[in-house]
Amino acid sequence: MPHGTGELSPSSVLAAVAGAIPAEVREHLIIIGSLAAAYQLFERDRTIGVRTKDVDCVLTPFVAAVSTGRSVAERLLAAGWQPKTTGRFAAPGNAQTPVSQLPAVRLYPPSGDDWFIELLTEPEGEDQFAPVWTPLALASGDHYALVSFPFTGIATFDAQQTTFQLRCALPEMMALANLLEHRDFTNAIIEDSDYRGRPQLRRNKDLGRVLAIATLTDETAIEQWAESWERALKQRFPERWRELAGTVGAGLRRLLASGEDLQEATAHCASGLLSRDPASASQLSAIGRRVITFAVAPLEQLGG
Repeated sequence: MPHGTGELSPSSVLAAVAGAIPAEVREHLIIIGSLAAAYQLFERDRTIGVRTKDVDCVLTPFVAAVSTGRSVAERLLAAGWQPKTTGRFAAPGNAQTPVSQLPAVRLYPPSGDDWFIELLTEPEGEDQFAPVWTPLALASGDHYALVSFPFTGIATFDAQQTTFQLRCALPEMMALANLLEHRDFTNAIIEDSDYRGRPQLRRNKDLGRVLAIATLTDETAIEQWAESWERALKQRFPERWRELAGTVGAGLRRLLASGEDLQEATAHCASGLLSRDPASASQLSAIGRRVITFAVAPLEQLGG
């Protein structure tokens, strides 16, 4: 591959997705995750790739997600895209399959299995506190599900248009979504993963991405994050924004206080957004303290 083993060109992947989906559907898709972050953060050097396998596509708005998702899935399947058939609950279900056992829509492009898209959606409202699966039935009789997470709407806030007529999430909004998701610093694992003989912890990967995004962002820009974060919280969570703002840094502080967790986060960064120029745990700790001082603490103060 042109960018080194396991690396994808964000521009090439976005071009492939955009080319397979009609314009009237593209306007309802927002790309989030590592690919979106890389596209935004490496704008000055499009030769830099990102190490990821999944391309997260959020269908928006929620009220149209099922019809839009059906249109996207059926069009891609007809164009030769192939379902991802490995992993738990990989095979499509039917009308009798419990919603919790339906697989997500994960499709490989006709070019091969270097990457796949996964269809997600935003939460229906601000009172969603856990992942929700919405059934998605295709004309073929195959049943899938669209998953939404409580803070996906933060990640997609103010997403920016690209030259491919696809919107990409802003890195700072994905950072905020990850901070909010892991305030409780739970021990949720990443299935089929390994870190020193045990499963990887989801919190360390996601909070590590916050540190990676901050590493690749100008210091002066980080100082503007609190203002942007406040605007996103007030729009997405008009009733809860103060509580969320006031607790936004809880998980990040625990990560920085734990040498073991910070080391795991450092490893994730080195295999992800920082693969070209890995940072040490001490460097990421310094970045984390900067984020707390200039972005997290001001937002917490706004939350009271």
